Amino acid sequence: MEQAKLIEFHLLNFWGLHIKPNSRKFLLPVGSPDSDASPEQWQLVQNLNPLGHWASNNGSISHAIHCLKRSIWSAYWRLAKSTKWNKWPLQVKISAVMRVVDPVLRFGIGNLPPQNSYASELDVLQRQLVVHMMGLRPHGGENFAMFIRHATSQAKKLIEGHSWWSRLWFESAIS
Repeated sequence: MEQAKLIEFHLLNFWGLHIKPNSRKFLLPVGSPDSDASPEQWQLVQNLNPLGHWASNNGSISHAIHCLKRSIWSAYWRLAKSTKWNKWPLQVKISAVMRVVDPVLRFGIGNLPPQNSYASELDVLQRQLVVHMMGLRPHGGENFAMFIRHATSQAKKLIEGHSWWSRLWFESAIS
């Protein structure tokens, strides 16, 4: 906490910058000693978003993955609400989604260590996006479970031609 006070002192005295009162948040790892920060000046939080990447006090990336999935859906829905979306051919939709969603995905996974359980969540999300892009809907006599199996298999075939997001995550961590 002393270091934060020192940084704030330098920001104010050397550059004339102030920290907004609602930006005065800090994160302590679980099990660390209590801070000497006054609660009326600095708010202790469990999840902190410095520069667009979520960090948790317990070291888990689950909150970051949850926020990433929400950001991906948000980017997708902004694109899908385009007036001509339903008239676009599937390949144009895929290209547009990759141009819009791919930067969100790459930025979100940029500093996260790859983990199989979360990678499978990203693959499920990718299949859901593709099913929606393809406009697949349940048929008259088809129950929902059969529809999901059919739609997922079609989505998998389409994704195999491109790349799974989980593979992208693991490959970006290696390079």
